[in-house]
Amino acid sequence: PIKLSEAVASSTLRFPEPEGVLRVHVVEAKQLMKKDISMLGKGKSDPYVIVTVGAQTFKSKTIDNTVDPKWDFWCEFTIDALIGQTLTCTVMDEDHSKKDTFLGRASVEVHGVTKKGILDTWVTLEEAKTGMVHLRLTWLQLTSNKEDLKLALAKTGMVHLRLTWLQLTSNKEDLKLALA
Repeated sequence: PIKLSEAVASSTLRFPEPEGVLRVHVVEAKQLMKKDISMLGKGKSDPYVIVTVGAQTFKSKTIDNTVDPKWDFWCEFTIDALIGQTLTCTVMDEDHSKKDTFLGRASVEVHGVTKKGILDTWVTLEEAKTGMVHLRLTWLQLTSNKEDLKLALAKTGMVHLRLTWLQLTSNKEDLKLALA
């Protein structure tokens, strides 16, 4: 049998704390390849994007008849280990009558985003003649510090509600004091 250190809880080994969360905003793409050619000779595509980090995968909606889709697609990835993690966006053309067609792939190293905190960039598609995808990536560091939550709420402009419990009363004087 393997002897484990008593200083490390076994739950930590089974469920390690994540490094953080990568928030991904796939804004749009432009100049994608035209894979669907109509009778008039005009080309178009019906693109969607598959976003992957490790074994986690998300798929956007399909935007019909365009080579410049505006997805405005959001997803978040839990990142357990920073080293060697890559965000991959695979752009596909949806075809109802046959297999979907590959339009290109964009890759970004997660470690680069963690250093900058926020990355807003156009990435040229690999394995494609033309096309770029617009990504906005945000690194969210996990913390147990309550002050960090206040700072994050202030930064994002989210409203912080403060609730106060009021004792219900039938006395009009108490009600006037509570409303004052």
